[in-house]
Amino acid sequence: MYWTKSHDEACLSFELTKSAELLYRWLNRRTKGNEPEEVEIDLKKFNNWVAKKRGRPYDPKTLKLAIAQLLEKTQGLIVSLRQVSWYYYRLVVKPVTFLAQEKSKKSESSLKDTDGNPAWDGKSPDEKCQQQQQNIDRIDKVTREVGLRFDRDALNRIWRLSGKCFDRIMQSIELLLYRNSNRPIVNPHGFLVDCLTYNWQDGFDLYYQPELPKFHSVAEIRNFVAGVKNQFARA
Repeated sequence: MYWTKSHDEACLSFELTKSAELLYRWLNRRTKGNEPEEVEIDLKKFNNWVAKKRGRPYDPKTLKLAIAQLLEKTQGLIVSLRQVSWYYYRLVVKPVTFLAQEKSKKSESSLKDTDGNPAWDGKSPDEKCQQQQQNIDRIDKVTREVGLRFDRDALNRIWRLSGKCFDRIMQSIELLLYRNSNRPIVNPHGFLVDCLTYNWQDGFDLYYQPELPKFHSVAEIRNFVAGVKNQFARA
């Protein structure tokens, strides 16, 4: 995927180090960029690429700091699904447009407790850690209420996948319960994680009722569908 102005702006807002930004660029080139993707990365391969470009590789400490920054500071754009070793990860990489969607959702929401980030401004690291633990505890209580139990690592992953937005988690639970009411979901734990990974809850409205056009004859239906087909065929 091409690097854009939005990526530059995101890196500035995240306050990434140069090595973390370079790793983000390297990751971005391995995705299509228009939808969330699972990506497996080997930091040693990344470091070999760095060595060819800058004449020398990064030391392991710098690599560990770079991946840690991407996982902690990118507001859900990059989430670890599994860490095999200190250098090998399986990640979810979301398109940078995810940030704009989140900003829009938060500005439209009248709830003040959706993600807690503004409340962190000016707080100490200990206070931030305490706030995060409170959010994780909320997720634990809500998921248990609907019959789901996750371990602490999974709860942290759910929080990061949501972009640290409690409303997104609640929307995903709504979608889960709605789908399960129509046809039982075999793996509800996996469904909730996948929902947040691939943004299935976006655009879902529990109260939405479609208003389909009504016709009085088969001929009217056929003419209507043919007209729609021709309209988009010319587009």
